[in-house]
Amino acid sequence: MTKMRFIFLCFLTVFPCFGMENTKRDAKIEEFITHFGNRNTEQAESIVTELKFSFPGEPLFYTFSLKALFQELEIVEEKIASLKQGAPDRDRLENRKKYLVDFFERESVAGLNLLGFLNSPKDKYLAGRIYTMRSAFIKKFKDEYLRPDEDAATGIGLIKSAIQEDPKLCSAKYTLAVAKYMMATRTSGLGFKRLIISHFSKTFSQLGGNFDVNDAWNWAKEANSCEPVYYYIKDAKWDSGFLLKQMLWENHEPQKNGHRERDEQIIGILDELCQRFPENKRIQNERLLILRHLEAGVN
Repeated sequence: MTKMRFIFLCFLTVFPCFGMENTKRDAKIEEFITHFGNRNTEQAESIVTELKFSFPGEPLFYTFSLKALFQELEIVEEKIASLKQGAPDRDRLENRKKYLVDFFERESVAGLNLLGFLNSPKDKYLAGRIYTMRSAFIKKFKDEYLRPDEDAATGIGLIKSAIQEDPKLCSAKYTLAVAKYMMATRTSGLGFKRLIISHFSKTFSQLGGNFDVNDAWNWAKEANSCEPVYYYIKDAKWDSGFLLKQMLWENHEPQKNGHRERDEQIIGILDELCQRFPENKRIQNERLLILRHLEAGVN
């Protein structure tokens, strides 16, 4: 055996599976995206557990964990709201909600601790995702204002920095679009609330210091048309699709007259989403409704 061949075999023995490990990781990421998009929360959470065990140093999977926990919390809240006080399952669901809220907080801290000093665009992007998701979580499930604003501002600042350093992270503009859209549309007509936000919100400053919803539309469309090149941002492509679908559904887009044009735009997005997530009954039903509108010639 030659010396070079011996060295090569030793290398394969020590580093045998980098390619295989990446292939396994990427396949599991696609599996998570599928289950999450289909709203199969238990399966999504199971994939997260497997990924965190197999790749303990990868902070991406903490963002997946937060997404799955947030989705389950929404489902649990819907079930609680449908039950009368004293119903047999209500106490169990309330206890489950408390556990999920506590677990979400722990997972967000663990993910940020794992990211450390944020020396790369990837680290900044993932930390930004954790901060913005935690902001939405606190606002929705803990009914606070100051901490969500701090987290959202920090997260948006990190994501903007990551995109500036690496423009290939353009799918991350989805997060900016969500924040700007919610801020612009949920305060429309509420002059006093806008006054308070414009004076005190750090998030407002990070998003341009205005309530222009056109920014949200532009960012959402840019994110949706951006092809993610990194494994750690693959899910943002589909997140932006769901966001753009919802924005069109709510029909807030400026300078668009009538519903037919909106329907023709939204059906293209729904076709793509329904093909990717065939078990998501919500989007399947929305697609059927839009098709009926188009067939009936509704304007």
